[in-house]
Amino acid sequence: MAEERHNIEYEEQRAFLRRQAREAERRAHDPRVIRQEKLERAGRLRDILAVFTLFFVLAAVIVFYAENYSYTTYSLDFELSEETLTGAKLFSFKDGCIAVTRDSVSFLSGNTVRYTNTCAYQTPVVKAEGDYFVVFDRGGYQLRIYDEGGVTGTVRLTRKVYAADISATGVIAVFTESSDAAYISYFDRFGNRISVELRTIPEESGYPLDIDISPNGQRLAVSYYAAEGGTGSSRLMVYDFEHGKADEQYAIYRTSDEDTDDIVFLNDVCFVSDTQLYAVGEDTLFFLTLDASGNVTVKKHTPADPIVSVFTAGTRLGTVMESGVTRHCRIYRENGEVYSDFQVPASFRHLAANARYLAFTDGTEVSFYNLSGRKRYEGALTDEVDSVVLTGRRSLLVSTGAFLQKITLK
Repeated sequence: MAEERHNIEYEEQRAFLRRQAREAERRAHDPRVIRQEKLERAGRLRDILAVFTLFFVLAAVIVFYAENYSYTTYSLDFELSEETLTGAKLFSFKDGCIAVTRDSVSFLSGNTVRYTNTCAYQTPVVKAEGDYFVVFDRGGYQLRIYDEGGVTGTVRLTRKVYAADISATGVIAVFTESSDAAYISYFDRFGNRISVELRTIPEESGYPLDIDISPNGQRLAVSYYAAEGGTGSSRLMVYDFEHGKADEQYAIYRTSDEDTDDIVFLNDVCFVSDTQLYAVGEDTLFFLTLDASGNVTVKKHTPADPIVSVFTAGTRLGTVMESGVTRHCRIYRENGEVYSDFQVPASFRHLAANARYLAFTDGTEVSFYNLSGRKRYEGALTDEVDSVVLTGRRSLLVSTGAFLQKITLK
């Protein structure tokens, strides 16, 4: 009896499934059902698109408001008066800053001094990139490499250091010279020598003015100055240490003779990425793009106004130029196109920049801009500023000689 009841239930289930299959088949070929399902899907898609559109519009409004909001005052978040920070020069590094005096190197994160390294400098120079920075005395014989935990290595040399740069991976290029030649040597973040060295004879190649190393440590840009027959000229060389065995094989780019004749000093060279760099002369700007094969695209500008200051803002080049009694700031994109051009304070002592903002200080006066040129704040601080860095969307770290202060605009 139980088996017969089970067979009946089984047949009923099979019949139900067959009816469902026939109904599904009928609906799949019914034009009215197909049209209704399409309308329902289109409606759901419209609803989803409407939600995403609303989300992006709100996000754009919030970003626009945040980028263009004008601040009217500020708050003093903290103030440090440690003796090792008195008169420190400040440099941006990771989420904090490096504070350097003639006697010490300190790293600050948040409102805490993470470490202080005691040393002795006459004219300390700081170069920072990625997770590392290097400090050296121009004309000294030693370099110290740091990360956020402290000293990672020391480089000691027998020739005087005239310039150095560090990559995001901690590779260091150091320019030194002897009585008859100039050298650019490579070291790792622990201070160990890497078997790459350029040797140039100033009478033949010229005298290196500035060097810069790409973030990955594989490419190096050098500006050379040469004097011949009472006339001076500069040239730019870019080397790629991934390829080649001899010095000449490293060179993948050099300015043309025509460019060389026009450039007297090429004082600044800077990589903004592994494939893009710029070089700045007295009245000429070079924007270079390098591809993986070593081919180079160059865009050249000659601004109408004299250049008085050069800086990087993230991956962009910034220049301050003088036009009569006024000054204006021009921001260039990586490819050399002008991003913005706006007037800035005519006399300023210090300039700080990051990928989004600029701050100009003169005495106690501070002017704060976004890169589009909108002035976000202008006002006076309590104490006179000796050095300034940007540490956030609206935060400044300022050295006043006696104190180190963090200021947040409101």
